[in-house]
Amino acid sequence: MVGSWLPPSSPTGKVIIILPEGRLPNLGEANGRPSFVKSHCFADQSSAQIELRTKSGFPVRQDSSLLPEQTITTSWPFSQKTKTAKEHSMDDQASTAPMHRAGPYLRHQRAMMAPPKQPADWPAPRRRVPGLRRQELAEAAGISVEYYTRLEQGRAPRPSREVLTALARALGLTAAERDHLFRLAGELPPEPLAPDSEIRPGLLRLLRGLDDTLPVTVHNGRLDVMARNAAAAELLGPLSSAGRYRRNIVHQGFTATARRILGDDGAHRYTRWATAELRSAMGRYPNDQYLRSLFTELSATSATFRSHWAQGEVTAGRSAVKHLRHPTRGLLTFQSEMLHDAERDHWIVIYAPAE
Repeated sequence: MVGSWLPPSSPTGKVIIILPEGRLPNLGEANGRPSFVKSHCFADQSSAQIELRTKSGFPVRQDSSLLPEQTITTSWPFSQKTKTAKEHSMDDQASTAPMHRAGPYLRHQRAMMAPPKQPADWPAPRRRVPGLRRQELAEAAGISVEYYTRLEQGRAPRPSREVLTALARALGLTAAERDHLFRLAGELPPEPLAPDSEIRPGLLRLLRGLDDTLPVTVHNGRLDVMARNAAAAELLGPLSSAGRYRRNIVHQGFTATARRILGDDGAHRYTRWATAELRSAMGRYPNDQYLRSLFTELSATSATFRSHWAQGEVTAGRSAVKHLRHPTRGLLTFQSEMLHDAERDHWIVIYAPAE
C-alpha cells in the first residue's frame, strides 16, 4: 500500500494518512461518510489516532473486506519522528550492503558458466563476454533479468534465501560455493537435511595409516559409527551384531559394554555427554525419524537417560581425558579429541595416549 502521512503533534494526537486517488478502488469508496479512525499505540507507549483520507481530502470509509485492520497496523512503520533524507539513505545502504560483496561473486560465477549448446545446424551466436548472459541465468533461476542485474550491481536489497538457493542451483555451485554465496549476502548457509553417507577417501586412508599407532573413529551427525581403524576396534571391542542402533554411540553408552570399558564413573560421564549429544543432533535434524525413535526408545528403557535429559544440557566440549580398559593391556588413559568435517557433518575422534 502506498501513502504519505502526517505525524501527531503531541503524544496523543491524530495521524492523517494521505492515500493516492488511484488506490481507492482497492480501499473503499471516497464519499461523505464518516472517516475511518483507528487508535494506534507506538513503541514508546504513546498513542495516536489514524485517519485515512484521499488527496482531495475525502475520508475513506471502513470496509472490513477491503481494508482489514491488520493492513493498518502493518503497512506503515508509524513513528512520531519523521526520517530525514540522510536517514532514509542510510537505511537503503544498509539493506543493499551485503550485495556489494555478493554481486562481484555472482558476476564471476556467471562468467565461468559454459554457454548453452546450440544445435549443430544453427549459427553460433556472437557473445561479447564469456559465460552466460544475464538473461540466461535469470531465466534459469526463475527471476527477472532486471532484478538479477541489480543484484550483480549491488543495487538490490538483500535477496531472500529462496532466491539465493535458486541462483546457486542455476550456477551449479558446489555446497561450499553455495555457502559462500549465502555468507556474502548476509545469510547463514542452509543446514543439510542429513549427514553425508560417504567418508572422504583421504580420511579412510588416514585411518588405515594409523592402524598400529592411534585409535581413530568416525561417526556422523546422526551419531552412528561409520568407520574405525584397527587400533580403535581392538580398544573398544567389536560392535554389536544385531539391533537398529548397534552402531550408535549414544545407544552404546547405556549398555553393559560401556560400563565394562569405562568403569562406573566413566560410564556416568559418558551417558551425560551422550544425552547432550543427542539433544544437539535432534536440534540440527529436527525431522529425522531415526533420531526421534532413538530418543523414544531410550526414554522408555533408561531411567539414567531420562534423568540426564531433564537437565537440558547441550554438548560443548570436544576434548576430554578418558580412562579406558583395554582387553589385554588393562586400564589406559587417553586424550580424546573430536574434529569436525562440517561439509559432510562427520566427526573424527582421535585417542592419543596421555603422557
